[in-house]
Amino acid sequence: MPLSDEFPDVWRHLVAVSVLIPLFLAVRIYPIWPRRFQGCDAFNILLNAECLRERKRLPIRLPPVFMLEGQDQWYPPGFLILCALLPKRWLEKRYWAVNHLIDLGSALLIYVAAVWFGASAVVAFTVAIFYAAVAGLVTEFASLNVRPLGLLLANLLMLAGFAATQNPFWLIAAGAVAVATFFSHKLTVQQLWFTLPVLSAVTGSWIWLSLFGMLYVIPFVIWPKGAWRVLRGHWVIVRFWHRNWERLGAHSVRQSPVYGDGHTRQDFYRDETSGSWLAYLKDGLHQNYFILPVLATAQLDGTAASSVYVFLWAWIASVYGTAGLIHFVKPLRGIGLGRQYFKFALAPSLVVTAIAVSGATNPVVWVAAAAATVLTLRQYYLIARLMRQTAGGNTGSENDELERLMDRVAADDAAQVMALPVHLCDLVAYRTRKPVYWGTHSDVFDDRLEAFFPVLKHDLGYYARDGVTRLLLDTAYSKPEELQLSESALIDSCGCYALYDLTMHKEFSTAAPR
Repeated sequence: MPLSDEFPDVWRHLVAVSVLIPLFLAVRIYPIWPRRFQGCDAFNILLNAECLRERKRLPIRLPPVFMLEGQDQWYPPGFLILCALLPKRWLEKRYWAVNHLIDLGSALLIYVAAVWFGASAVVAFTVAIFYAAVAGLVTEFASLNVRPLGLLLANLLMLAGFAATQNPFWLIAAGAVAVATFFSHKLTVQQLWFTLPVLSAVTGSWIWLSLFGMLYVIPFVIWPKGAWRVLRGHWVIVRFWHRNWERLGAHSVRQSPVYGDGHTRQDFYRDETSGSWLAYLKDGLHQNYFILPVLATAQLDGTAASSVYVFLWAWIASVYGTAGLIHFVKPLRGIGLGRQYFKFALAPSLVVTAIAVSGATNPVVWVAAAAATVLTLRQYYLIARLMRQTAGGNTGSENDELERLMDRVAADDAAQVMALPVHLCDLVAYRTRKPVYWGTHSDVFDDRLEAFFPVLKHDLGYYARDGVTRLLLDTAYSKPEELQLSESALIDSCGCYALYDLTMHKEFSTAAPR
């Protein structure tokens, strides 16, 4: 008997996956291709990977390139270890592909889960491709960062946890994923604070609370010092943003108490009127159009009795509840922007859609799924068209103009650099290896950092006395006159970038650095 006759489903799934992989990558890489060498976090990750390869031990110890933090890095190291395992030359040339290769894992999980829960291979393949086209992920994962790994681990933990409710043997695998999550991404851990208790309450299973315990207990058994420092780093970041949530996304100069223009507001919470509620709900819909067929499944006959639907609905509800609470309850805003959490509902929403479309003849589900499909494709087209434009943006993009000034900095023995906007800091540190007035990657979020970020709380003279000798300024972000910079302090300029000598800056305050 031919193998294809004996195992027809195996061949069907192999074909589906072999087509899914290149199609997913094409959908993701097409929008970013013209500007793929960018990213404020990318260069910090490259530096950490380089240092970990050389030293081969944790914690990662960086050269003294960040003036506002220690050399030992206590951000969760999981993603950095993964990057360090990649060949150095390959990573430096293709770091822009890493996010999408990792997020391909979530797409494959969606396919597997949809088939596992009863969807046809064709429908499972289709929803996995729509996952690739979600505009929010296309933009958020456009440059190298840890978020795709956090999302993959969250999806894997949920599915392994559900498997454990059917067979406790799977609790071993789920516990391993929980530990990997703790050592990889703090935002994902924060989502689990909400999701695991909700799933336990809704399903009545002890499995979910046991995973919550494993999330914090096992890391201290494996690496006590590292787990403590990672946890401390998480705590100080939450405390920092609890004090500064009103300035999330603020303009460093134009919203500064010293240099502010009195009318610029680009912080995320600039609109706290009643209309902002509607705007936030609209934003939530844009992040996940497949919430529409999820809502449509609520009226399907028999779904209330399905343990799969209950699990997926509770998972989705916990994410939307988290996003709503964080946005509207001010004391919770220190754990991040509410909109950052919507992505955790994408996988279960697509799986619900796949199950419902495969098994339902109800026209409401089909209409909702069709509407979600059209809206997703439209949003992808608009975002892809915008992202492929090569002009504009302050996300740490490499270009010839900036490279020229960074070469000046690299050759300057006296250079200790402030870069504005701060998106440039990691790039400048990585390319020049000179001290940069920055540091948000370790467990040091002290008064020195808070005096500089999110907004400048003092004039430039204050930072000069704290050791800064050079200012690298993107004049498209802030004009020299806004910072009261004198022409005599200009060292060099190229395009929209200018390099200033702060030791010659004349506007000094009487306040001394703390």
